[in-house]
Amino acid sequence: MILLNILAFIFLLGLVILIHELGHFIVAKRAGILCHEFALGMGPILFSFRKGETLYSLRAVPIGGFVSMAGEELSSEMLKPGATVKVLFDRDPDADPSAAITHIIHDIADARYPEAQTIHVERVDLQGKDNGLFINEHAVKRDAVHIIGKKTMQVAPYERSFDSKSLWKRFMTIFAGPLMNFILAFVLFVVIAFAFGLPDVDSNRIGGVAEGLPAGAHLQAGDQIVSIDGESVESWRDIGA
Repeated sequence: MILLNILAFIFLLGLVILIHELGHFIVAKRAGILCHEFALGMGPILFSFRKGETLYSLRAVPIGGFVSMAGEELSSEMLKPGATVKVLFDRDPDADPSAAITHIIHDIADARYPEAQTIHVERVDLQGKDNGLFINEHAVKRDAVHIIGKKTMQVAPYERSFDSKSLWKRFMTIFAGPLMNFILAFVLFVVIAFAFGLPDVDSNRIGGVAEGLPAGAHLQAGDQIVSIDGESVESWRDIGA
């Protein structure tokens, strides 16, 4: 019984968190904000899959969740002058000087990309607020990705960041989470009301008697309470008065 209660608590908490984070996620996507990850739970990743630019993950600790949006992380700190990385291009940069970087591999010992070129970063801009994205003299595609070990994260141009959006869009992105919880509460109330009905407080008729209680020896469903200690009873409001 205790285990069942714990599982029910985890399920309901997970549902509330899922709906809350889904509100943030949907509005952020509609606002054009890059969402790196949609996570349910906290801690180590148990299961994940990538669809488009977003990683969807289920994490080990079933409490909490988050939507990782561009602008919330220090993306400008991920690659700074002085670093050495490997890069992949969309075409041969020796044959075509306009070739653009598509992958930035932070671990130069990563052997999964034998065709990658190693470069020492002298100047870099991966936000492109005023100009295009670049590393040294090489252009960087606006949907290029960082590869850090097994983790892949899309670069975050300024126009895809949370900070670049209007005040109204930022407000709605933040407010959408609690708003979805209010909607969930309303929907559950309606479903429960239709499934089980609402108590008729205007009646003095007994709807049911719990088993094993003393009242079961004297009362049964359908009985009417007409008076208590000589006081007339016309509804359940009179009983609680």
